[in-house]
Amino acid sequence: MSNYTVEKYSSEHYDEWQDFVRMSVNGTLFHEQKFISYHDEGKFEDCSLMIYKKDELVAVFPAAVLQRGDKRVLKSHPGTSYGGAVFGTLAKLKEVMAVQSAIEEYAKANGIGRVEFRQAPKIFVEMPFDQLDFSLVQLGYEREDQELSTCYPLLEYRDIPIEDMVKLFENDGRNKVRKNVRKAIRAGLEFRELDNSEIEKYYEILLDNLVRHDAKPAHSLRDIKKLKELYPERVRLYGVFIDGDMAAGYLIFNINSIGWHVFYGSMNYKYQVERPTTFGLFMLLKVLADKGYEYLNMGISTEDGGKIVNWGLLDFKESFNGTGIIRTYWSKNL
Repeated sequence: MSNYTVEKYSSEHYDEWQDFVRMSVNGTLFHEQKFISYHDEGKFEDCSLMIYKKDELVAVFPAAVLQRGDKRVLKSHPGTSYGGAVFGTLAKLKEVMAVQSAIEEYAKANGIGRVEFRQAPKIFVEMPFDQLDFSLVQLGYEREDQELSTCYPLLEYRDIPIEDMVKLFENDGRNKVRKNVRKAIRAGLEFRELDNSEIEKYYEILLDNLVRHDAKPAHSLRDIKKLKELYPERVRLYGVFIDGDMAAGYLIFNINSIGWHVFYGSMNYKYQVERPTTFGLFMLLKVLADKGYEYLNMGISTEDGGKIVNWGLLDFKESFNGTGIIRTYWSKNL
């Protein structure tokens, strides 16, 4: 008989869940119930799970149940960027496999025929923890898709003068980071954090960017304001200004103590020639480095589950000394 039991999350476990994620080895903002629950009640059929070994909470699994045809699917919570099991310690392989097996048994017992999830990028894990991926292979999970995300190591930019930092970037190819940053500094472009009264202007620019690419935002203006109220320190907006007018903006989330994630970057196309997004991303790297963070994740540059590469977007991201990290989507029929 298994030593592991699984309970469905309910609001009475809120504090226990929150404390566990904050003290875990691989938990992030997107695993917190505080983040998950900002969505309107009833929008998703929540099925977040808590896994106990005897009476000790050893893992949590944020998720929701979706109906797909005649099959019920246990899926990484649709209101977050990634999910997967969160562990309190660097668990050994047997325990990781036992936890994932316990999740599967709970799913089968509740009429669920498939499990799907995307784990957090490995840069946001305190120490190497590849027994997570290895256990999934051992248990018969398939890599449904793999997307390429770009991240920026920040340590070398910490506490150095701006001009010394500029020299660390390339000055060839289409993006010419070094040249454009120096040009922006000479022109007096301003980079600063936005206050709450400027969120609507930022969102207006964001919508214009998305319309140009036939896309829709994952968050409404109301969502962003609500998240900013819930996480005033961990949800931040920064902007680039030219003569007092917003030329570019970034919405970033503090994933955990290791780093941040750029959720939306946008540009006021009236100022395209001035390259405000180049200056903005450069300054964002500097600000976060000086605050002591290790990484900034810039998100994916791929489409259709990694089958298509947006080369223009990837070239821009990589020109800031970015490096690639794989984002894998795992699945298994039960």
